[in-house]
Amino acid sequence: MAFSGVGMAVLGLLLAGLVLVNGQSCSDQDLATLGARCRPFVARELPPAPPSEDCCNAVRGADLVCVCGRITPEIERMISMQKVVDVASRCGKPIPSGTRCGCKNQPLSSPIYDALESKLKR
Repeated sequence: MAFSGVGMAVLGLLLAGLVLVNGQSCSDQDLATLGARCRPFVARELPPAPPSEDCCNAVRGADLVCVCGRITPEIERMISMQKVVDVASRCGKPIPSGTRCGCKNQPLSSPIYDALESKLKR
């Protein structure tokens, strides 16, 4: 089932609201920009797709380790953590191995996008 417009808006608000968790200091603007520009590429219900240049610009400008530390279980139910890792990697700013991102430590590889690239090359 795909996200409705309302579901995508809720996901955007949750991502933008990450700044309120744990009193950490990620920029409100970074979080709002990531939520607005990268939501279609990390939503759990949507198929994997290479991130847009706008998304990558937001990723490159954000403190991803800080953002990772603010991903709540509620947000994690709506986004694919593997897609988050893959998008960061595809944008040239991989999340460091072992970073706590959501409820688990993230690996270095990007199997979703490796598989997607393999299919696109055929």
